[in-house]
Amino acid sequence: KLAGEIVPALKTGAVVTDVGSTKSELLNTMAPLFKDSAACFIGSHPIAGSEKTGFEAGNPDLYEGRLTVVCPSENTSMEAQQAVINLWKSAGSDVVEMSPEAHDAMLASTSHLPHMIAAALARSVANGDPAAKADFCGTGFKDTTRVASGSADMWIDIIDTNRSALEAELDRFHEELQGLIAILREGKGNDIRKWLEEAADDRNQILKFNRFLK
Repeated sequence: KLAGEIVPALKTGAVVTDVGSTKSELLNTMAPLFKDSAACFIGSHPIAGSEKTGFEAGNPDLYEGRLTVVCPSENTSMEAQQAVINLWKSAGSDVVEMSPEAHDAMLASTSHLPHMIAAALARSVANGDPAAKADFCGTGFKDTTRVASGSADMWIDIIDTNRSALEAELDRFHEELQGLIAILREGKGNDIRKWLEEAADDRNQILKFNRFLK
């Protein structure tokens, strides 16, 4: 709605971008609005932030040393594309370019799925009598459910605009849980050890290759 109101007032050559977590649906919505405009829209997603919201949660160095994804469309001019890239680089970000579809598939796995798992874990642990369980929850619970405290309003939009990719990731995660349940039912200690060791190695490898998590 807001985009439709501002597009007629944009100057020739103006470039509009965003900071949202999904891109395909947004770009499909923006394309007809900017079709006959002398301005253009390019999607951006800085992979930075926290579960906190509001002005008091602001951080002037939020984008420093972080990755930002820029999603140009087939109609994006090189000048506009470079302007958005330069914007994020000036804020301290490393920039990578991806198609909207590739971005949404990647973030469904690396961001949206972890949030849904954290929310499900918080709900599962709180089931029954959360007050009775509270003092028995240590740093493991606190760390693994941190992002579940995020804004529900924001996450409703993310889920609604990336349903199919997120559903595929949840199906894959469900298969992983089913495999774990099967291992537990068989009761073979070596299989459980192997599963845990592989999980530890997977996490360590991801963090080893990640250039932005310190």
